[in-house]
Amino acid sequence: MLAVILALVLQASMDSSVVHVTFRVQSEVPVTNDTVHIIGNHPVLGSWEHTHSLRLAHGSDGLWQGTVLLPRGLDVAFKITRGSWLSEAVASDGSIPPDTWISLSSDTTLSLSVNRWKDDGNRSTASITGTLHIHEDFPSSVLGTSRDIWVILPESYTNDETKRYPVLYVQDGQNVFDARLSYSNREWHLDETADSLAKAGVISDIIIVAVSSSSQRLYEYADTTLGELYARFIVEELKPFIDTTYRTMNDREHNAVMGSSMGALMSFLIVWWYPDVFGHAACLSPAFLWSDDKILHTVVSNPSPKPRPRIYLDVGDRDIERELQPATKRMSTLLTSKGWMIGTDLFCAIIKDAGHNEDAWAARMAQVLLFLFASSDQNVQFMEGKACE
Repeated sequence: MLAVILALVLQASMDSSVVHVTFRVQSEVPVTNDTVHIIGNHPVLGSWEHTHSLRLAHGSDGLWQGTVLLPRGLDVAFKITRGSWLSEAVASDGSIPPDTWISLSSDTTLSLSVNRWKDDGNRSTASITGTLHIHEDFPSSVLGTSRDIWVILPESYTNDETKRYPVLYVQDGQNVFDARLSYSNREWHLDETADSLAKAGVISDIIIVAVSSSSQRLYEYADTTLGELYARFIVEELKPFIDTTYRTMNDREHNAVMGSSMGALMSFLIVWWYPDVFGHAACLSPAFLWSDDKILHTVVSNPSPKPRPRIYLDVGDRDIERELQPATKRMSTLLTSKGWMIGTDLFCAIIKDAGHNEDAWAARMAQVLLFLFASSDQNVQFMEGKACE
């Protein structure tokens, strides 16, 4: 066996098509869970999935080190974490740095230094309204991968141990409540808006379940085989876990899904495929044009789901939003032709001066939450814009 291993090592060392890349990481702050990972865009670095990333060994010199073989000439992108995006290495001011890129022409040793982790003692949860529960690397046997889940409980949750709550499941969950988790350093302020509306008495208190997206986001959030598996993960694995772990109202009338762009497309698909599980969907800037308007053809050629879900649609009028407008308007028309009624179980608006970004989606969170969870017959007002035609 030893001879075989030595032969393989020798063969690798003589293979001119690969190079040895050694990562040496020094942490200026304590590593609390005794693990440092390199995660990147190649399979030996996990293809941006932490379950398969490179785990470094801690040496007697205090450095974390690991070596991999990578194709010569490859451009590699990577980041340093402690095994989760919640514990990513960040800049000294707490901002999320861009990917580090290297071009591999020869054997390389990279000496790297970390002076702050996203979840270190300098990080506070003061920006979060409510009580945050984190389920890191929540596993899915359906998808064969894991992802981070953030659950935000309303402030009232601990006051009455008999009270149960409606639940909102959100795609791209890293973008909705904490800018330091978001890829753009911008967030939706979903937790603050929900709290303010509940305290004003216009919506009920809700539980927010934010589901992180993965490197397969484009296909998990679409009408694909992987998208069908993702929807099954939400319905068959995540929702049962949430319902047994927290005091939820688990019927369709009190469960909603929400997302933007491709996340909006997946939210629509979830209520189309599982209307008996989720009774409401909010689709912000939906990517209904994906794959030559495939979802529009599905709506045309298939019976409406029963029971019929309530659906919120909106789209902006700036930049890429203009490209999304025709399919959004067409979807609104198709749904009304199938019995949905504007103002009752369908909402559609074109939002003035709104682009395709977290700030724009944050600006209409109150409007969205009123549609989904109004505690009485609230009149949902359009933001400055116009109804879909």
